[in-house]
Order: sequence, then C-alpha cells, then structure tokens
Amino acid sequence: MSTWEQPDENSVASLQHGMEFADGVEFDLRIDGEGELVIYHDEFVPGKGAIRGRCVEQLSTNELRGFGIASMDDLLKNRSFTDHWQDGGKTVDIEFKIPHPVNRIATDKYLGSAMELLGLML
Repeated sequence: MSTWEQPDENSVASLQHGMEFADGVEFDLRIDGEGELVIYHDEFVPGKGAIRGRCVEQLSTNELRGFGIASMDDLLKNRSFTDHWQDGGKTVDIEFKIPHPVNRIATDKYLGSAMELLGLML
C-alpha cells in the first residue's frame, strides 16, 4: 500500500487533485517575461539579489518552471483537469495578479492583456 503525498501548491498535480476530489480550485495568474500566463501567487521568486531580477514578469517560462511554476498552457494540456472543468460541473476561480511596481508596467494594460490571453486559450 502506497502513501499519498500532497502535491506542491499550485502545481498541475495539485490543481488536478482539487478538481477530482473537491468542488473545484482557485489559482492566480501572472504574465511572465515571454508573455505567457503562469500560475503563481507571489510577485517574485525566492532567492537573493534585486527584486526586479526575480519578478515573474522578468523571467522566462523555462526559468519559472525551474522554480516549479507551471504555465496555464501546462494546465490546459492536462485532460483530467479540463474534463472535470468542462463536463464535471467543477468551479475554477482565477485571480489575475498585478506586477510588482518595480517593473513599471501599466496595470490596466497588463490586466487587459492577461484576460485577453486567457480568453484566447479557452
């Protein structure tokens, strides 16, 4: 008999688990340095050095994956997740996060771009 291990928070595995065993999931989206939507709550990744260099909006999708951060594309490729969402009556609550002020990114334009990207993906 194997023991269940809780998946990392905001990972594709944890979101799939939430869809299978709960009413749904909640997660946060940000736009990374390549213009991709990524699933991450915090403004910057852990580490040392200047905050700007660790901001999600400054890092590539692959760099963020190195921190265990999944992209929205990764999540939408997971058929178990999408099947539960589309056919299982599950709820997905998505919160768009704004960039850290050090990035000097216009919030309205950023949020509009994030919503547009998500709309195209769905």
